[in-house]
Amino acid sequence: MNDEWQRNIEARVKRLEELHPPKKPKQRKPNRFITFDPKPALATMAANGWRQSDVAGKIWGYRINNQGKRTANGKELISVLFSGKQKRVSRKTFDLLAQFVDVV
Repeated sequence: MNDEWQRNIEARVKRLEELHPPKKPKQRKPNRFITFDPKPALATMAANGWRQSDVAGKIWGYRINNQGKRTANGKELISVLFSGKQKRVSRKTFDLLAQFVDVV
């Protein structure tokens, strides 16, 4: 009786494992964000006489606003980054900034 009971338990456990297989542990994604220090970028901009909107326009282009004036796309992001309010940027944004400004 004891052997039969043990086989019954094992069969039920096996059936439960078939219906609900154990979950695989999640793999961590690589860190996609970089800590950004605005000081070297600001020094390079000052040496070249660039404004924040100039850098944003070179990276993301320009658009015409409601008043018919040309404004840079992404100038708000550049402002937040260079003021130090946001310390982390995506790898993509960092690479775009590195093309025009010495951010290393």
